[in-house]
Amino acid sequence: MTGEQLTWIKPERSMSTENNMIVIELLIQLTKCITKNQLFSQQTDAEIQRHNRSDSERKQQHEVLLPTLLLEQQLHSE
Repeated sequence: MTGEQLTWIKPERSMSTENNMIVIELLIQLTKCITKNQLFSQQTDAEIQRHNRSDSERKQQHEVLLPTLLLEQQLHSE
């Protein structure tokens, strides 16, 4: 190899290292985003489950209260 070829290879290697560092940084950022997204998704799923339980409990209360109110209404109207 000639000296000219060696000087051409050296900057190419340093550029490659720089590109590798950029790729690594981008992968780190991507991993952080995915982790945040998964955490948000888990929190959202938990909130949806709580909301569904709450709706279910309200529905059960209404199923009990509605017939009671209808009976009271019938008693007062007689």
